[in-house]
Amino acid sequence: MFKKTKGFVMGFVCCLVIVAAAGTTFASTGTVNATLTFRDIKLVIDGALFTPKDAAGNIVEPFIYNGATYLPVRVLGEAIGKNIRWDGESNTVFISDGADGTVPSPSGGALTKAAPPYDKNYTASVQENAMMGGSIYYDVIRFQGVNSIAIGYTFHNLGGSYKKITGYIGKVDGAYNTSATIRFFGDGILLESWTISGEDMPKPITVDVTGVTQLKIEAIGSALSSSTYALSATIE
Repeated sequence: MFKKTKGFVMGFVCCLVIVAAAGTTFASTGTVNATLTFRDIKLVIDGALFTPKDAAGNIVEPFIYNGATYLPVRVLGEAIGKNIRWDGESNTVFISDGADGTVPSPSGGALTKAAPPYDKNYTASVQENAMMGGSIYYDVIRFQGVNSIAIGYTFHNLGGSYKKITGYIGKVDGAYNTSATIRFFGDGILLESWTISGEDMPKPITVDVTGVTQLKIEAIGSALSSSTYALSATIE
């Protein structure tokens, strides 16, 4: 065990190190003379010894200051498989899975998988497939027992990360032959609306969801007779 005393720039500490134990949080900038304690601290991650090194390959030793253990952010990011980006203009360290230290964009895919409903009513369910117009459509949202009184709906959290929904809507084969209207709302604003006749083939749809955080899909029947409709869509 040994102790080293040195002066260092507190702003440097704020942007370069991360607290690994409970301690004082610094919100100011400036300089301070401090006592740093080195104890040959070891890092064990998931049972494996990890040797922290800087970008030049030099071993970086954690130290203790004011009862808290410190380690360079970039080293810790490497240890846990995260990428680090330092923004000097805002004095901010970004830690994430993104290549530049920011949150990576969603990859998209089937709507039911990329942005599954976080809320829905009793008429709505996510199904593996549905038969519409004699063809099988996959990854569908099914609205069953919908009529002019029983309105089906689902809510999806898009987080403002997507641009477009494409797919097909239609009456499920064998369901009662009535029509319905399928509506898409983005953050409470009507984006698109389609009416499906009971005798129509599945209709292709495209919905611009650029910047939308909350998506609501609504199915409204045109009569008291209940029928079943389905949406098969992808999002990107």
